Amino acid sequence: MSGRPVAPRRRSPPAASTLLAISIPFACPIPYRVPSSRAMTRKEPITDEGASFTLHEASALLARVRPIVERMTALAENLWLRKERLAELNRGVRERHPLYRDEVAAMERSLEEDMLQLQEYVREIVGLGAEVRSVREGILDFPARLDGRRIWLCWRLGEPEILFWHEWETGFAGRRPVSELPES
Repeated sequence: MSGRPVAPRRRSPPAASTLLAISIPFACPIPYRVPSSRAMTRKEPITDEGASFTLHEASALLARVRPIVERMTALAENLWLRKERLAELNRGVRERHPLYRDEVAAMERSLEEDMLQLQEYVREIVGLGAEVRSVREGILDFPARLDGRRIWLCWRLGEPEILFWHEWETGFAGRRPVSELPES
């Protein structure tokens, strides 16, 4: 034996760690598609090809979606702060100290567990037919149609109701008031 300490063997990171790296800073959508219609409240499932919400249907769904989004955004913010702390602990010499190593390992486990919970919130929302655009800001889009073309009805946590819509390709920056939409 050489007398040199042997570094502990690192195990492969679980899928949640990989997703954590992809999902943070949480401004990007988490790529989930609508699962089977198990949790759908609509008569027809939302699919990439077609079904859509009316403004009335999407607005009615906010009562179910709002509490989930509140929990999701709180968890996402907490995850963001803990990820920053983890990055701080991993900088420099401090990471070599056993106390920091233990704290880092505990934080990584906790982050992985909470990422799984965050994923579950997203799955639940997507299962209801909405697309999560930002887990940290609580921005959702509901697929809709206007004059035969696909659009999004856009809602952000803190807004009392769905007040905006945007074209399929434009995103949040292209939001326009729903008062522009014809009555349905």
